[in-house]
Order: sequence, then C-alpha cells, then structure tokens
Amino acid sequence: TATINLWKLNDNQILKQAGIQQTRRIKSIVLSENGDRVFWSLNNGEINFAETANSIVKNIYPAQKKDIAVCMAFSKQKNLLGGSFTNGEIFSIDLNNKNVTTMDEKHSRVENVIFNPSGTLLASSSVDKTIRVFDLQRKNSKAILLRNLGSKIRCFVFANDHQLIAGLESDQFYFWELSSDEIAKTLSSR
Repeated sequence: TATINLWKLNDNQILKQAGIQQTRRIKSIVLSENGDRVFWSLNNGEINFAETANSIVKNIYPAQKKDIAVCMAFSKQKNLLGGSFTNGEIFSIDLNNKNVTTMDEKHSRVENVIFNPSGTLLASSSVDKTIRVFDLQRKNSKAILLRNLGSKIRCFVFANDHQLIAGLESDQFYFWELSSDEIAKTLSSR
C-alpha cells in the first residue's frame, strides 16, 4: 500500500494521509492551490484524487497502461487538471464533468506543465528545449511554440496571463510576451 502524506513544514508534522490500496507506483502528484485536494497518477495510468478533509480516494481517469501521466498541474480558476502522458500528449481534464481533452501536438518527453493564472492557457516544457502554450478555450488550436532555447529549461512560470518567464540551465532568464511571440527581455545571472 502506498501512502500520500501532507506535511506541516514548520513543525514536521503529518496533517493528513491518503492511502492507496494498491501496489502501484505514484508517477506524479499535485496539490490544489488552496490545499483541499491532492491528485496523483499511478504507473497503471490511473489518475485519482482525495479531498484532504476526509482522505476518501476517488478516480478521475481510468487505468490505461499506454497513457501514464508523468507531470500534472491544477487550475483553481477553471477547475482543471492538466498534464502530459508518457507518449508526449498534453491533456486537460475538466474536474466538473471528467471530460478529457488531448492536444493535437506532441512533445518529446515533457518535464513540466503549468496553467496561466486564469486557467485558459496550459504550457509545457520538454527535453527538446522548447515550451509550447495551448489555448484551452479554442478547439483544435495550434500551440504557440516558444523556440528551441539551446539550453535545458529548468523552470518556467506565468508572470500574468500573457507573459511567461523561463529559467534555463545556462543561467539565463527569458521573458516572453505571448501575444507577439517575442522575447521581451533576457537576463543572465553571470
């Protein structure tokens, strides 16, 4: 049995535990923004969640061995769970009705996904040194491809709904204006 613990960091105390009654490995885990729900994917492809108040485990995506979520993000604004499967497909799950949407484009191995603050865009970074941004309000829209940066993407975050900041292995930071697909500023820590 696997156990997910929620820790209170300032006094190293376990606040809640959610037990998984299966011998499955956890592949990815994400906590909702206000801490009321925890989501995790298992190595059989299943995606589950538990409300931290009662620890009752619920399934939101059935086991499909071919589709294992390797990274996930949560959007409180739109009540969405987004992520990437092992095959490079980007997905979003509407948690109100469990509808799953997969994006048309695939990455090579995806390392991270994030939502913009309003939950309308889902961005993913990949080992191919690119970031793709998907507009979730438009059906079948092409991703905005933020060019190959020539260095591994260590982290990225939305500054607001239309600006993205990426930190690279080369100690550089890029600020993108998504509306124009232009790099607005480059900083170096050297």
